[in-house]
Amino acid sequence: MENVGKKIIIVDSVEHTLITLKDELAKHYEVSSALSAAKMFESLEHVTPDSILLSVDMPDINGYEAIQKLKADSRYAHIPVILLSDESGQEHIDKGLELGAADYICKPFSVHELVESIDRQINPDAYKKIEGSARKKIIYVDDVNYSLISVKNRLKNRYEIYPAQSASKMFLILERVTPDLILLDIDMPVVNGYETIKLLKTDPRYKSIPVIFLTSKTSKEHVVKAMNLGAAGYVIKPFSDSELTERIEHQINLQAPEQK
Repeated sequence: MENVGKKIIIVDSVEHTLITLKDELAKHYEVSSALSAAKMFESLEHVTPDSILLSVDMPDINGYEAIQKLKADSRYAHIPVILLSDESGQEHIDKGLELGAADYICKPFSVHELVESIDRQINPDAYKKIEGSARKKIIYVDDVNYSLISVKNRLKNRYEIYPAQSASKMFLILERVTPDLILLDIDMPVVNGYETIKLLKTDPRYKSIPVIFLTSKTSKEHVVKAMNLGAAGYVIKPFSDSELTERIEHQINLQAPEQK
């Protein structure tokens, strides 16, 4: 197992959260925990972790202040830090990434999502860029900034990702980029996902581009409607990286003979 011997430190001021995360992640890594940033720095004197999970919402020294101190110290600056927060606003995400966070995950999150994020940091070879051939291009359309950033971060080492916050921005991108696939949310203001795929499928320039819906809608009616409108796939949030990648690769491979 690739994670054998990998060490992480979890930092959260809520003891229940800390215990729950530690119990879950101990199945995958060697886990240390700290109830404050100060305790984390004490642990760092004795443990060199492969990654740090750092809660933003803490008293005394919050996650933003803690990551600033980590990145300013040559002993710790190289350690990837994943920020965990209740705040999903774009300004909070931007602030965390600008301060050097390797990822920013909003609560509530699944343990699977968290493990995949950790693995992307501590097992970079497993997520390295495809070499020897041009990377496939994907446009991802979603009006939620956090979703755009999260999916882009999860796929960027394998594909060229072009995020678009609306259908109109997607069509602007299509004027200069010919994607191999489009990921499309359903719930969007002005022009929703269903209306967007109708526009794509009635335009001879774009109708052959496979579209996979990426949505939180779970009902059978929505799935049937999406497929009837010409969707190539339907992935329900939350999803795993492997699930989404498998769907993407399947559609891209189906298109390959037509491109030769």
